[in-house]
Amino acid sequence: MALYLIVLVYCVLPSTLCYDNAFEAMDYLMRYGYLAPPDPHTGNLASYADYEKAIVDFQSMAGLEATGVMNNSTLEMMNRPRCGVSDKMGTNRFSHRKRRYALQGSKWFSQNLTYHIANYTHRLQKDTIEEHIHIAIQMWTEFANITFSKVNSTTADIVFVFANRTHNDGYPFDGEGGVLAHAFFPERGGDVHFDDSEKWIVGTASQGIDLLFTAAHELGHSLGLSHSDNINSIMAPIYRASISRQHQLHPDDMRAIQSLYGSRGFDIGTTTPYEHGTSEGHYDICMDPVIDGVTTTQDLSTYFYKGDFYWRFVIGKRLWQMVGYPKRIDSSWNEVEGAIDSVYTTHNGSTFFFKGDRYWEYVNRRFIANGSIADKFVGLPSNIDAIFTWSGNGKTYAIKGSRYYMIQENWHVAAGYPKDMSIWQGLPYARIDAAIGFGGNTRTYFFSGGDYYRFNDRLLQVTFGSAKFT
Repeated sequence: MALYLIVLVYCVLPSTLCYDNAFEAMDYLMRYGYLAPPDPHTGNLASYADYEKAIVDFQSMAGLEATGVMNNSTLEMMNRPRCGVSDKMGTNRFSHRKRRYALQGSKWFSQNLTYHIANYTHRLQKDTIEEHIHIAIQMWTEFANITFSKVNSTTADIVFVFANRTHNDGYPFDGEGGVLAHAFFPERGGDVHFDDSEKWIVGTASQGIDLLFTAAHELGHSLGLSHSDNINSIMAPIYRASISRQHQLHPDDMRAIQSLYGSRGFDIGTTTPYEHGTSEGHYDICMDPVIDGVTTTQDLSTYFYKGDFYWRFVIGKRLWQMVGYPKRIDSSWNEVEGAIDSVYTTHNGSTFFFKGDRYWEYVNRRFIANGSIADKFVGLPSNIDAIFTWSGNGKTYAIKGSRYYMIQENWHVAAGYPKDMSIWQGLPYARIDAAIGFGGNTRTYFFSGGDYYRFNDRLLQVTFGSAKFT
């Protein structure tokens, strides 16, 4: 009951799905664990019932309607870029499962791991690659009781490699598209391999494969996680550009990693990310929304700061506060001394914290430098209230009381400043706490007390004002 019957079933579908694609689909289902390969002793192939079940299992994993029919949407999903690790690990992998994470079965005995980047793709700068792999690691260590140290040795626990085609591990890459990367589980060494033929991108670039998302996904395998059939999970096997830009773990991923290594001060349990104003058992900044600063860092994470603490938010059509917050500022930006006056991130990714007459510079959470405001930002006073880059002209402005300052590229205050805040029509006079640009470089949000004001950078006026930040 073999291949002949399967091919006949295919031929009732549109001609584009007939014959050749039947063999390719069977190969795909065998390669990723849905369908058993031919018996090497008897040569027997899978039955039609086995084949139909394999299609159902794949459709369930991919978030499609589980019809058991190889239709156009199923074949299209098979043609999408994906991880090279098998979806089905062991027997009965999909039996009676709810949509949730899956564990492979091995884990690291040490919770203090090392990693090494063996080589680099020519498509990105070395520092960019290192930074984004570091961020991918932090995505997991933020919620699990594990640590990573970077070492310059191929004996590291996890080694990152960019490779083409055959690269001596038995799992050759297939060129651009198809398999993007693969990783080995802890019991097989934990290394991560990226296909160097891919167009790797970071940040807001729209055409290509997001390195940060892919690295975070493969690290999940390196730590012991299998693929999830929750399509919003970072451990879902098929690459989705919309999900890849989120750069955060899904609650499913958080629960998975904590089940292996325990939590880092916050147990996700059965909690999911909550919309602001609905947190339970964790202080919600929106209940008392007077803030000291807000910024979106180079890795596209948005943070709000208040007192000694910070919160992480996801920016979409609405503002979503993530679980596990607040956290102490000095737990992530170790050199910053408590509550801040203001914060902002430059176009090149440097984040500056200001407090009193001091500043601290970071890239994401990596410390760069600190010093006196007067020495670096010549002409800028101490204790500034807010600092932001305005999309109207791409310049950086700082606010203190009723005056504002324009900062030039050499960090000096421009001639003719400070000026009076009255030019910013509609904003509360001398009462700005924080500011940040959102909305596709067309709007700046100013925060004052518990309110925010949306300033249209083209019309040069407030278009939505005195709205409660709740």
